[in-house]
Amino acid sequence: MRVYEYSAVVEYDPEARRYIGYVPALRGAHTEADSIEELRLRLEEVVELILEEMDEQGAPEAAETVIGLEKVVVQR
Repeated sequence: MRVYEYSAVVEYDPEARRYIGYVPALRGAHTEADSIEELRLRLEEVVELILEEMDEQGAPEAAETVIGLEKVVVQR
């Protein structure tokens, strides 16, 4: 069994009161949920589904595109 590790970006939508997550390294790997715990489980499921679909071609290595978050401050 091989282990794949990917970074996910997590955001909160205050209007919808939902957490949104996506994995930049895997096209189509995105979901939303009411809690962080539920979001984590859904992201794992979505990644598993995408990797299953890619099994014929071979799953991509974790091409980390997320380096970190930067705070941008603008004075106006």
